[in-house]
Amino acid sequence: MTKIAAIWARVSSMGQAEMSPEGQIERVRNKLESLGYVIPPEYIIKVIWTSTDLEPCLEYQELKRLIRTNQINAVGFLDRDRLSATRLTRAMFFSECKQNEVIPIVFQGPPFIEGIEGELIEYVLTMGKEIANIRAQTGAKQGLEDRARKMGLPPTIAKVYGMTWPKGADGKYKPNGKYLPDEDYAHAKLIFDLWFEKHNLDYIGKELLRRGIPSARGKMTWASCSLTTILKNPIYSGRVATLKYERLVPKKRRKNTFGKTCSHLKPESQWHYLEGLVTNPIINWEQHLGIIKRLLTNKENATRNAKHNYLLRGRIACQLCHGNRHYFGVQPSSGRAKYVCNKSWATGYMEKCLARPMDKGELEQGVKDKVRAFFAKPEVYLSEMNGRLGMQEQTKDDIECSIKNLDREYRETIDTECRYADMLSKEAFDEKKKLLVLRRQHSNDQKEQQVLKLANLEKVTVNRLTIETLNKRLQRNLDTASEDDWRFILDTLNATVLAFGDGSWDLAIDVPPMSENINITTASVTRLGTDSIVNNTG
Repeated sequence: MTKIAAIWARVSSMGQAEMSPEGQIERVRNKLESLGYVIPPEYIIKVIWTSTDLEPCLEYQELKRLIRTNQINAVGFLDRDRLSATRLTRAMFFSECKQNEVIPIVFQGPPFIEGIEGELIEYVLTMGKEIANIRAQTGAKQGLEDRARKMGLPPTIAKVYGMTWPKGADGKYKPNGKYLPDEDYAHAKLIFDLWFEKHNLDYIGKELLRRGIPSARGKMTWASCSLTTILKNPIYSGRVATLKYERLVPKKRRKNTFGKTCSHLKPESQWHYLEGLVTNPIINWEQHLGIIKRLLTNKENATRNAKHNYLLRGRIACQLCHGNRHYFGVQPSSGRAKYVCNKSWATGYMEKCLARPMDKGELEQGVKDKVRAFFAKPEVYLSEMNGRLGMQEQTKDDIECSIKNLDREYRETIDTECRYADMLSKEAFDEKKKLLVLRRQHSNDQKEQQVLKLANLEKVTVNRLTIETLNKRLQRNLDTASEDDWRFILDTLNATVLAFGDGSWDLAIDVPPMSENINITTASVTRLGTDSIVNNTG
């Protein structure tokens, strides 16, 4: 009876410095033939695969099909690493080989051992491989975080329009450099000047074209997305944003890929900002926050984004999607208009959200009623805000005094450490230094908490003044306000509808400081009698 064998020839990448698939095939073929096996050409399986997750690999599934259908009596490998996989996948593979009487044969290295001892050895080897991979991935990720958090340097040097990071004589970026203005710095500054003049991307693009200023890629026309990227980049306000992305394994692969092939943009609150790495910032941080808010407002209120007038478009956050998805308005061919989560209408590979749609008229009227109640009793909101920010009955002087005391304690630990260095032996000094470092860290942590409390106290104070001013100007006009007026009011209040998926909802209000309202100049301001709000903030 003719004995049939298959060959599994696997490499990690086309450019890796190891034996080619053809070299593997030749060596394994010679050994299998010396053992009396015949290898049909269609049973030679070549694959490029890095990940230990072999299940998505089509070639691996073909190999398992040959085993299950008893078309082969053996399968040959160059060595054990050619079958690098997860513990479960590897165990299932050998189990199927045993069940179908298929013998795994290796060309080099120790052979596969049959029985319970062999299964135990394979399990231990696979677990060791997994641990090594995890350590390598964790070490690389930790190295990037340490460079940003401990060394205060960007993990990678990004190209920035109008700025450059200096290079050394070897052509590599200097490790301790800073972003400096380059030949396009004046053009980048012009983009921000034009933004503050009109707050319109089309206007900026047309003006740059009229002046003959090419884009970052050398084109004469500027895409709106390119201008938005520049305007939203915090580096122009003097802060370098790092650790913004996180690599993830996709829930479902659309192509024959492996590993962490998708990235997730983390919330801005989780970004790590580096100070002092930009020599000539174009704007300040407050202006940067104002630009982000205005760009979002322009996007939400753009008439081209909606065929119908939906007051709450872009303002309804789906809590079943953890606030990462928003509702949008739809007008069924028959029936009333509704708001639906955009993930509930997902198609293709995306998993649908189970949030129920909400009636447009009922929801918008409910939001208006809650805003009226807010202006009638704003003290309720201020009380809730105090609780949310963890504020107690503390004054600004108390907090500032506490910060000074913590600064003094911090300096005392440094002075004490200097004295101990001259007085004690190295062993005794090392023990004392550990305690001093802990005390210094504790003082620093307490100071950060007090600084946050001071910022929250100032925020509450500013919000109280903002609400009182808005209350005087808006309350008496709400009954006659148009949809544009209501949109302006919701913008001013930073109002967000929290939709819980079962039809229930709540309204979150986060009134910004008055300084952030400087650029709100719509026709509805005058109709509502709020023109003095804008004028008084200048």
